[in-house]
Amino acid sequence: MSAWCSPIRFSTTAPENPDDPDDPDDPDDPDDPNDPDDPDNPDNPDDPNDPDNPDDPDDPDNPVTGNEDAALAGVKIYPNPSQGEFYVEVGESATIEVFDLTGTRVYRAEKPAGKHTLTLQTSGLYILRLTTPTTTLHKRLIVL
Repeated sequence: MSAWCSPIRFSTTAPENPDDPDDPDDPDDPDDPNDPDDPDNPDNPDDPNDPDNPDDPDDPDNPVTGNEDAALAGVKIYPNPSQGEFYVEVGESATIEVFDLTGTRVYRAEKPAGKHTLTLQTSGLYILRLTTPTTTLHKRLIVL
């Protein structure tokens, strides 16, 4: 007795998608140059490549992009990643706190200006929060 299989048919055209972002007739098309919210529109005040945009990711003073080192002169944290021993250099007194990824604080110390050693015993990813009288810095620390 032989088995018979019905042929499978594939359609080469996709059904119309009213939310297709590449549809030029879609009013929500993100690539519409006439849309004032289009990131490629030069008149868009939120254009991430506009040098006058305070949210410009290339701006070293933007605290959201991870370039906080420029905002906090005199701070060095190295090596990162490490086997668990980090050096933290601060130009002024600071509170150093380290949190694991569950949000539990695993280290806290008040330190004067200078070079300090920070040791973490367990491998993983941590968040260091360094607070000075003028600013706060957050950095990821990786323990191998």
